Amino acid sequence: MSKVYHRAELLGRVADPPPSQPLMDGVHYLDWRPPAVLDAHTKSVVYRALLAGASRAFGADLTNYWHDRETEGFLDRLSRFVMIFDADQALVGWTGYRLIQQAGDRCCLYIDSTVLQPEQQSRGLMRRLYEALLAAEPVLVSSDVYVAARTESPVFYRLFAGLFGRDSVYPQPGVDVPRDVIQCATELAEDLGQRSIFDPPTLRVLGAYNNVAALYGELPSSGISDLDRFFRDQLGPLDAFLLVATPRRRPGIGE
Repeated sequence: MSKVYHRAELLGRVADPPPSQPLMDGVHYLDWRPPAVLDAHTKSVVYRALLAGASRAFGADLTNYWHDRETEGFLDRLSRFVMIFDADQALVGWTGYRLIQQAGDRCCLYIDSTVLQPEQQSRGLMRRLYEALLAAEPVLVSSDVYVAARTESPVFYRLFAGLFGRDSVYPQPGVDVPRDVIQCATELAEDLGQRSIFDPPTLRVLGAYNNVAALYGELPSSGISDLDRFFRDQLGPLDAFLLVATPRRRPGIGE
């Protein structure tokens, strides 16, 4: 069983953390903008917590994956990093994103790592959190912004579709990917160092997680049979999609 980290252990040396923001039933979050402000010791402890939390959530050993993420400076590259705690101050999840300027005036908001422990799932926590985060994100007022994520999970696809509308999320079964979406995803694959294994027409990254034996102990189900089938048919055990959403207004408002 992976260790569970608590707020005091993680942030005991941080003199001025951001204010705690409530989600529901005692679950709350801290919003770091950016997390690069954390000192080296705190980042080291946070990386250990991310490894432990991700391994527990996915039911797999992700030591190599998180070693690589730490080496590449995952926290330092994020524009925003959110830590989610339960009522007992245990770390039960996190998410973060980077703002990537692409060709022309296009901006890609890339959601980079989202984890929520199983006991906190299926409660709408992550959707509620992202509605709050994205509604307050200034770049989303632009028509040239895209929101993207790399995932092999139909559950995450369902979250994306809930935030932006399923017709605004690609890939879609039986639908050609628009050229501008392909361009955004191709530049993102280059940024991730995975252009050579990226298939633009399908938005698949073949062998995206080649530094782990398997990302999931058991592949999650979205509860939507055609969506689950689409992921099973298109992706191998270590493959992923680059999901791209094309919001034309701030997500989460009025939904």
